[in-house]
Parts: sequence; C-alpha cells; structure tokens
Amino acid sequence: MNHHLSTSLSASAASALHVLGAHVRSFAPSPRIVLGVAALASAGVFGVAGVGVASSRTSVMLEVNGVSRPVTSWGNTVGDALHAAGVSVSSNDLVQPGTGEAVRDGDTIAVRTSSRTR
Repeated sequence: MNHHLSTSLSASAASALHVLGAHVRSFAPSPRIVLGVAALASAGVFGVAGVGVASSRTSVMLEVNGVSRPVTSWGNTVGDALHAAGVSVSSNDLVQPGTGEAVRDGDTIAVRTSSRTR
C-alpha cells in the first residue's frame, strides 16, 4: 500500500469517527425511554432468577429403614434431600443412589442404616 493511499484511508477513518462521535454525544434519550429499558431489563433478570429458583426445587420420596415419606428440598442431589429431611448418614449406612448423585422430581431415595438405634 502506498503512502498516499494509507494517509487517505486514515483521514477517512478519522472523519467517520468524528461524525459518529458527534452523533453519540448528541444522543439523549428521554427519561421515559430510559425507565422503560430499565424496567424491561429488570423484568428479564427477575424472570431468569425465578426460573433458576423454581428449577432447583426437588420433591422426592425418602425411604429410611422401610418407612417412606415425601421430602422437598432446594437442591438437586441426594445429599440435599437428606439434609432437608434431617437425616444424617454414616459411612456404614447404605444410601441408594449415592449422596452426591443427582435426583429429579418423583425419584425415590433408599437409606438402610447399619444400626437402628440412632
């Protein structure tokens, strides 16, 4: 590229940026538009957060030593459901599925304790 063409392109780019800058500086939306955009953005954030919270709620059936009861937790693992039910397990207890595994609505968690006296 020769020097004259390079200088011409640089001058054109500078001119375009100058014109664009003038338009950006003169842009002044009305308060009504600003509030409308802010309200829509807030609604979007709350909508996404609501979906996230609703999807983390899980209802399962917990069976401990043959006694079943429904449990609802705000997590999606077996450990979350056990914590919500107030059930503590030891390394000698059988938990199926395992405490770190994911559960979905309607799943059943079986716990067999190694000792019936707790």
